[in-house]
Amino acid sequence: MTQEVNAQSLRMDVRNQQYSGDTLFFDIYLSRNGGSADYYLGDADFVLNYNNANFSTPTIGYVSGSNVLKNHTGSATSTYNGNIAAALGSSNPNTNKIMINVLQPSFGNQTQFESNIARIDTNQLTHRLGTFWIKGLQDKTQSPSLTWVTAGAGIRTTVYTLNTSTPWKSNRISSLDANNPTIGTEPSTQVTAMSVTTKTDTSISLSWTRGNGNDVVVLAKQGSAVGTDLPTDGIAYDADSFGVGSQIGSTGVYVVYRGTATSTTVLKLDPETHYYFAAVEVYGENGHNENYRASSPATANDTTKAGEPGTSATNLQITAFTTTTLDLSWTNGSGANRIVVAKSGSAVSVNPTDAVAYTADGDFTAGEDLGSGNIVVYDGSGSTASISGLTANTEYHFAVYEYNGSNGARNYKIDTPAVNDRFTLQTEPTTASIDADFSNIAPTSMTFSFTGGNGAKRIILIHSGAAVDADPADGEEYTASTTFAGGDTLGTGNYVIYAADSNFVTVTGLTANTTYHYEVFEYNGTGEAANYLTSSTLTGSKTTTEAEPATSATALTFTAFSTTTLDLSWTNGDGANRIVVARATSAVDFTPVDTNAYTANASFSSGTGLGGSNDNYVVYNGSGSSVQVTNLTPNTEYHFAVYEYNGSGGAQNYKIDTPAVNDRFTLQTEPTVASSGPAFTSISTTGMTFHFTDGDGANRIILIHAGAAVDADPVDGTAYTANSAYSSGDQIGTGNYVVYAGSDTFVSVTGLTANTTYHYEVFEVNGSGESNNYLTSSSLVADEITLQSAPTIPASLLTISNVTTNSMGLRWTKGNGDARVVVARAVSTVSSDPVNGTTYTANATFGSGDTVSAGQYIVYDGTDSVITVTGLSQDTSYFFAVYEYNGTAGSQNYLTTTPATADSNTAIQLNITALLEGPFNGTTMDTVLNEIDSIPLSQPYNTAPWNYAGTENITAVPYDVVDWVYVQVRRAATAAGALTDSVVAEQAGFLMADGLIMDSTGVTEMKLHPSQAGYGQLYVVVYHRNHIGVMSATTMSYSSDSSGFVFDFTTGAGQAYGTAALVLSGSRYVMYTGNADASGSAIDADDRDAAWDARNAYGYRQEDVNMDGNVTSSDRSAVYNNTGQDEQIP
Repeated sequence: MTQEVNAQSLRMDVRNQQYSGDTLFFDIYLSRNGGSADYYLGDADFVLNYNNANFSTPTIGYVSGSNVLKNHTGSATSTYNGNIAAALGSSNPNTNKIMINVLQPSFGNQTQFESNIARIDTNQLTHRLGTFWIKGLQDKTQSPSLTWVTAGAGIRTTVYTLNTSTPWKSNRISSLDANNPTIGTEPSTQVTAMSVTTKTDTSISLSWTRGNGNDVVVLAKQGSAVGTDLPTDGIAYDADSFGVGSQIGSTGVYVVYRGTATSTTVLKLDPETHYYFAAVEVYGENGHNENYRASSPATANDTTKAGEPGTSATNLQITAFTTTTLDLSWTNGSGANRIVVAKSGSAVSVNPTDAVAYTADGDFTAGEDLGSGNIVVYDGSGSTASISGLTANTEYHFAVYEYNGSNGARNYKIDTPAVNDRFTLQTEPTTASIDADFSNIAPTSMTFSFTGGNGAKRIILIHSGAAVDADPADGEEYTASTTFAGGDTLGTGNYVIYAADSNFVTVTGLTANTTYHYEVFEYNGTGEAANYLTSSTLTGSKTTTEAEPATSATALTFTAFSTTTLDLSWTNGDGANRIVVARATSAVDFTPVDTNAYTANASFSSGTGLGGSNDNYVVYNGSGSSVQVTNLTPNTEYHFAVYEYNGSGGAQNYKIDTPAVNDRFTLQTEPTVASSGPAFTSISTTGMTFHFTDGDGANRIILIHAGAAVDADPVDGTAYTANSAYSSGDQIGTGNYVVYAGSDTFVSVTGLTANTTYHYEVFEVNGSGESNNYLTSSSLVADEITLQSAPTIPASLLTISNVTTNSMGLRWTKGNGDARVVVARAVSTVSSDPVNGTTYTANATFGSGDTVSAGQYIVYDGTDSVITVTGLSQDTSYFFAVYEYNGTAGSQNYLTTTPATADSNTAIQLNITALLEGPFNGTTMDTVLNEIDSIPLSQPYNTAPWNYAGTENITAVPYDVVDWVYVQVRRAATAAGALTDSVVAEQAGFLMADGLIMDSTGVTEMKLHPSQAGYGQLYVVVYHRNHIGVMSATTMSYSSDSSGFVFDFTTGAGQAYGTAALVLSGSRYVMYTGNADASGSAIDADDRDAAWDARNAYGYRQEDVNMDGNVTSSDRSAVYNNTGQDEQIP
């Protein structure tokens, strides 16, 4: 409506007409149209007509504070809040009228005027008088018919303008005209090509092609087409989810979208319900002048999906199975139905698609393929399915998907299907095993052998005392144990003792004198595919032997002996009987065989010869504990073994593991002529030399006694230790010392006491050791007196050699004492001297002899200048001092000034395990280079980058050697500090197939002599010529069980120093291969070039990184795979 004021126009616009529920909302805007002078809004009345008939008991209201008015300065003014009111006419002629009253805000001066009074300018949509509403709407398809009223009985429409010269005074304007707004132009092009793009159970997404309206309006209806229930021109509708937006009348048609886009998603739909949609173009200003193009609206329709089941099927089981079928069962979820998808060889990998119905068939070859071999084998409401058309010995995977709805409304629950898998059975064998046989029968074991049938494998059941009465079940593979009752049990008392592809088994854990029954079942397949032939089997039975004696005979001794006889006695074991086996010269190498009986003869060699060389004889068989063996040869060593046994008549069971054994020589023939012609020379205060003419014995023994004649004879069959230092050799009787035992005719005796008479007696002897036969009926006797003196010169030039892990050899230059002692001490120098007048017990085993003070041990006492000290600890320094002395039996006089001294540290033995990636086969390392004789006889690490100067060489490469390796031992406080200057020992040796590192013999562990002792803190470095070297991440540990320092690189990634310095191969960690150019550092392009340049080369090649004797693409691949790996040794 336009109102003219003083030749100008006041424009009053009704905009934003909207129906919401039973309420009509609309806005009133004010503006000046024409002229140059602005209006100032004072008291004013506005009246509009409305469609009263479309309202039931209408009420009107004003949204408080909804006015947007600006003052003289252009700032918003709130002075009209509370000054605007609306009312409806209540009687004719005003019953269809809306009356809006505006009261002028108060002001008293120019400043208040400019702040409080609204100025109306030409901005059409700036000055909103406010938002108004009328409740009681009945039919949204009808127009509200809002029009301005400018004349009529009792109706007054006026506005005031303010005099610009005196702005606080107003002039009333009473001349008005009105022009009501018209509907906008209808769009000429309608929206088209409406279609459904996606849908769920509660929504449908639509798309369309736009016409030429400024908006498109989308309508939706459930169950039937929208038809002619279209929006009304001039009305704006609320667009929202279905059932929430404006409804066109009460038709069930809802406005679900208004906007400029070409697509929308309609929400809050019901599952599995059909909906119809229509879209029209509209031109208008949202409640001001809407004009809808109602002709030929674009339409679409579709059904929402059913609701997705809340729970999936569970507990999918395989209840039965054959070579070509599998039966399934499951617990249904909450879906109305479900499908089962099957796949061969791997898990189900394609899910069903919503709104798609699939063709199912229990024949795996006939069901619909979802793609990639995912076959639908069941569709229904049940909880079981039988699947056929399967392939033997094949794993099938299944998934059960719950769904609701039918056909295009299907909604599958795909997030947690019930799944399971199983193999079909392998084909069943057709031929059983035959030809049962038994061997190695013992009380607790026997070997059962046979000829196998045509199964890939066979399972053997055993039952004690009765026949096997159970069969193995198809689809099960059993755990076998060759120990009776140790494997799986089938039924009662039927034990699995074998399940593999061989044709024999040795069963243990049996009971003596018991019959065992066997049954062999052929089968094919493994695990779930196992299929047993039970209709035809091999059976057999056998009884064990008597029990073996539990304890062996012991304490086999010789109670008498001569040149031709030996008397034996022993302590019986718990056998009922026993046999004694004898052999000349060598140990008994015959073992009695169970079930055999042997004839005994005490006359040696008179019975049947036994053993590999037929020279073992049974000289006794009975229940006693002694025997005299005759017919022996003089000066011959005879060996004996006593075997306990139980049983007789072919049931004999011999205990052969620990027979009582012993050996002894018979005596040699006795000499007949004694020595003669005694003489003494070189007599001193502490020693003398005794000369004589020998008799007819091969050797002689000389006894010496101080102060009285020798009063004892040597005993036949006994060997004595002689020592020319008086009282240092063996003593016979009391005070009779052996100072000589040999074939010479003189002896120089030392260690004598000054001014003391010593008596000598010489006995001729034949034989040696146990065969010694002394002539005691006739002997040579003599005596002489010593001179007296004391040592004045100490021992000197003590040197140490032949150092091992637990011993070292000492050699020195003697002083002038009669004898000397050697004192040894670990870690520190010898600090205590031997005490005069003290006799010390020496023992070359360190720590076993007497001590001169705590920790300082006597390891030698004698006249020699060499000794080997044993019992030492690895990687330890030992200090030694040699003291000369005179005197015996408490009269010793030690020279303690400047003893000869020396020290050295012991070697270490390494027990190191490492594996090379190149030849590693998953268990051990291949020894191809050894097998083709390519490994050099000298260590190959004498060039860069190793530059090891060792001279290790051999004449032949030992068996089972993989290659040479170069080992360093470094001593440092930490692994990071174990630098090259901390190397204390190095050696080249052999890496064996099992990963053990041996010395160049290939049979013994490495023994290295560190340049300095440090008592631990040893790190080991292993280099190989074409693998990346490694160092232990921790120090080696000493193991008494292994007699050395132990480290295993193969047990974990953290065993090697650095980060990922080893690579996992199978279950073991191995050294990276790929050092094809011998750079000793990172594997890089140079290594790849080296492997390429040497392609097809043969033999012991640096570039042959897999060590198979040929440089091939496999070597290049290995180098490429490990490119970037770097040596991390500090």
